[in-house]
Amino acid sequence: RIWQMIVQMSQNYNRVRMLNLLDGSYEMERLFQQHREIIDAIAAHDWQLGAVAMDRHVHKVIPDLENLQVRYPEYFTA
Repeated sequence: RIWQMIVQMSQNYNRVRMLNLLDGSYEMERLFQQHREIIDAIAAHDWQLGAVAMDRHVHKVIPDLENLQVRYPEYFTA
């Protein structure tokens, strides 16, 4: 049951990434900056900064998903 949830979440995450790329709405500079912040936190051994950077990066998918569900509902029907 847990595995099924993980698979479903992963499918939606991948769907959001692909639709953002195809749609041209991926903010590559912003994503690179977020990755840089994560790497810098790791290099500095700053777990608190790393947690903030990871949280900001991982949760970016939520508004993207909401936006894409409105624009492309056919990709998100159960």
